[in-house]
Amino acid sequence: KLNRSDVREDQAGTPLALTLYVFDADNDCAPVKGAQVDIWHANASGLYSDESANGTSGQRWLRGYQLTDSDGRATFRTVYPGWYSGRAVHIHFKVRVYDGTTEALEFTSQMFFTDAMNSEVFAKAPYNTRGSTPDTSDETDSIYGTDGASLLLHPTSDGSGGYAADFSVGVS
Repeated sequence: KLNRSDVREDQAGTPLALTLYVFDADNDCAPVKGAQVDIWHANASGLYSDESANGTSGQRWLRGYQLTDSDGRATFRTVYPGWYSGRAVHIHFKVRVYDGTTEALEFTSQMFFTDAMNSEVFAKAPYNTRGSTPDTSDETDSIYGTDGASLLLHPTSDGSGGYAADFSVGVS
């Protein structure tokens, strides 16, 4: 039901065009066509959709999946994620590869943003209503860990007040 590239719905925030590339690490990094790539993340207020604790049950904003094309590419239109207490700013993703109708691989991880990038974005509306400094930096996040730098997104300006970012995932 969430096969869609635009996951924003009515959520305010700085536009983010996100492209994920899935490659086969065991086959000379050949693109993986037809992999299912899911993303989900918090909104500018630090809330997730479809969470009873947030009062968002049944809502589906900032969630969706795409199947990779022949270049291994899945694209999403979203907004820069907000922060919530105890975690660094991140976007969750899951890659599923199927062998016919059977799931052959499932990989789940997170993509992060530099603390400097977060400060830049969170100084503006609608993020600045919560304060511009998350309580957890990348270095102090329990998931970011020692290899977190390999999970960083490096967004660039899209020329219209938003950002674009790419991320590559090698699966085996």
